[in-house]
Amino acid sequence: MATDSSSPAADAAAATEVERFEVLNREAKTNDLVKNHIMMASAASLVPLPLLDVAAITGVQLRLIAKLAQLHGKSFSENAARNTIAGLVGGVFGHGAGILTAISVTKFIPGFGWMLGAVSLPVVAGASTYALGRVYARHFESGGSVYDISVDSVRAYYNEQLKKGRRLARVVGEQMGGESNASQSA
Repeated sequence: MATDSSSPAADAAAATEVERFEVLNREAKTNDLVKNHIMMASAASLVPLPLLDVAAITGVQLRLIAKLAQLHGKSFSENAARNTIAGLVGGVFGHGAGILTAISVTKFIPGFGWMLGAVSLPVVAGASTYALGRVYARHFESGGSVYDISVDSVRAYYNEQLKKGRRLARVVGEQMGGESNASQSA
């Protein structure tokens, strides 16, 4: 006759380990998603047509939020996410994401304007994508959904993550530039 040799304490410890593994796995996937979308947003910022680049960046950010929602088993609403993006990015950069638009519009200026946009917009796009990813990941981890995120309650965390995102976007940009320079010299 077989007996169950596991105790309730052992079962609880095993369940805790499984849960911890799942959290670590989700964190690693979140980090990969955010990093990949920083690169995509930075690349989207190089679209040569002013304002089309901003639309492409927003599309990348919406895709990131959708992927994070999926990873955390949450439903996704493009309208709710767009409202949050506008509230957070617009709240930091000015009404209607003014800095993204202003940098984008500099591409209308021949030569210098396009160069200014090509240098600065990838960093701004990458940083805001990083910050949005961190905000939504934390919100989803705490049980929130895309529908109940409050711009006012996450603004300070967004600003903190935006500063980190600027540094990270510069590093990613240097890596992307280094990879293309290495492939060109090969």
